[in-house]
Amino acid sequence: MKEKLIDIFMGIAIVVIGLAFLGEALGFWDVSLFDGWWTLFLIIPAAINIFKNGFKILNSVTLFIGVSLLLRAQGIFRNVNSGLLLFSVLLIIIGVDKISDIIKGKNKNNRIN
Repeated sequence: MKEKLIDIFMGIAIVVIGLAFLGEALGFWDVSLFDGWWTLFLIIPAAINIFKNGFKILNSVTLFIGVSLLLRAQGIFRNVNSGLLLFSVLLIIIGVDKISDIIKGKNKNNRIN
């Protein structure tokens, strides 16, 4: 049931986004709601996948990249070294993933002889 609700929400969101772009193409309105609005195309699917499938490295990195690009477009990350920030967060995400695998018993090196 939870997956059906998420899929319905995704479908509605895609239709709304399509209608927004159609309105802009026809000259009815301007889609530029705020600086960096396009980063929502990274943030929303990544957040939904994390909610739907659990913590995965790719989804977490995509979410982080989307949020950091949004914050940069909003002027919050003005004097931040983006490369170092991404590298730091990537290391943290990989470490948390490894710890999570060990706690859940998914350690690849944990073989029963």
